[in-house]
Amino acid sequence: MNAIRLRSALALPLLLMMIAAGPAAAAGASVKVKPADWAQIRSGQDVARLPGITALIAKFRERKGDKLVIRYTDLNSGRSRAEKLRAWLVALGVPASNIQLDPGTGDKDLMIVILQKQGARNVE
Repeated sequence: MNAIRLRSALALPLLLMMIAAGPAAAAGASVKVKPADWAQIRSGQDVARLPGITALIAKFRERKGDKLVIRYTDLNSGRSRAEKLRAWLVALGVPASNIQLDPGTGDKDLMIVILQKQGARNVE
């Protein structure tokens, strides 16, 4: 009975921390950048306001040796947006050497930023 109370007592704070960390922590360390969100971006501060991106960057900083993968549509316009997003992430302190561009979201306007272990294959 005491073990059940202890688990319950630990579960609530853990759940609250996951909610506070944002969608990136709860959803397996990826953030979708939708066209409507991208249309509002004019600065690094705007990028930092994207839902889940701050939590994703914080998780990246905690996990040494990992990289951020920006998955984008395999069109010139998609590549251009991905390069701009990479530049904004660099401005927010993410080393360019830890950001990889990867064509192939399957959606012509969607970008996905994925936290990935160094050397891991691109899966998601």
